[in-house]
Amino acid sequence: MLFQDSAVAQRACALCCVLSRKAARLPCGHIVCMDCHAECVRGGSVCPLDRKMFSEEELDELNASVDYIRKCKVACTNLSSGCEFVGPAAALLDHYKVCAFHVVPCPHCHTSVLRRSIVEHCIEDCSAQPVYRRTVGEGSRTPLLDCIEKARDEVKEALSKISEDMISLQTSLNRCCENVRAESATNRQQWDALDDKYVELSSICAAGFAESREHLRKELSVQSTKLVAATKAVSLDVNCFCGPKTMHWYFEGWGDMKQQASDGRLAYFHSPIRDVYGYRISQCIELQRKNNEMCFGCSINIHPGSNDSELEWPFSMVYSIGIIHPENKSNVISCKVDASKYPKSPSLQKPIRMKNLGIGTEKLCTSEKLEKEGFVANNALHAFLQVERSSSSSLSSKCTK
Repeated sequence: MLFQDSAVAQRACALCCVLSRKAARLPCGHIVCMDCHAECVRGGSVCPLDRKMFSEEELDELNASVDYIRKCKVACTNLSSGCEFVGPAAALLDHYKVCAFHVVPCPHCHTSVLRRSIVEHCIEDCSAQPVYRRTVGEGSRTPLLDCIEKARDEVKEALSKISEDMISLQTSLNRCCENVRAESATNRQQWDALDDKYVELSSICAAGFAESREHLRKELSVQSTKLVAATKAVSLDVNCFCGPKTMHWYFEGWGDMKQQASDGRLAYFHSPIRDVYGYRISQCIELQRKNNEMCFGCSINIHPGSNDSELEWPFSMVYSIGIIHPENKSNVISCKVDASKYPKSPSLQKPIRMKNLGIGTEKLCTSEKLEKEGFVANNALHAFLQVERSSSSSLSSKCTK
């Protein structure tokens, strides 16, 4: 059909030029009807126009209703012969039955002539019509008639030869089609065989990759464990050679602590556990009434840790514990202890299942001194703990103000 709307014409099949209700757009851009699409699939899923392969997932389905197709504007197929009909596709068949611009062959000379002009052609223009001239004797033949009959016989002979050649060509064409079908079947078998090999190879590769991945995972796990252990060892070594470590604890609860001690009880509080050179240590402050004095003490507690088997025991470092003035940081009340002087102290041994007893001083100062000299501010104390490696010049125990 000769569609007048270019958008509609582009929806027609690029192979058979039919505008069907269902069509498919190939990845290469060509549109084919479902019948031609089925033939393309049987031919190896290849577009016949540009020889590009496609898959079903790449197709765009195009649908058109019957009413839409019937209303499309089309021109008569005899447009090139002079027919000016343009109308809906539904009316084309009725027009085609009465169209006067059909091309028909002359029954005598086989010349293509418009249907509307066939009568005029046969009467006036046909070269194969017998020509008679009036002669004196009835039934006499003219030389012109003999020439025409001779030419007619030659034309018949030539047409017969052409017919034989066409039959021969048709036979050759049929043979070529059979060869193409056979070759297509062979190619399909080879393609299926290659596809099976591809699937088999993919399975082998997947299994090999999975095995290699599992081996690498196990190897990485082993190396990761070794790396963690090495990192911990290096960390311990670095910690051993670093300078003093200082931890600060801001205790807010002086009023409650003092109230408990005023009732005759031992009031004590522990700081959060800190990691100090691999050891897990917490600070402890306590307040207790002794001899009409409210004594304030400081100590440390060693807790069990995951690295205890890699540390040196007993704990033998030098540490200072005490209180820092909130306004003058250089004003401290502290106690310095060299743990290496007490190798047999149970508090410095490797802890088993629970923290060790505290080791420090029970009387660093009195509560009256802390409050009078301004170490207590806003119900809070600033406690600190400083740990360093022991030295021969360290004192076994020294308290400073």
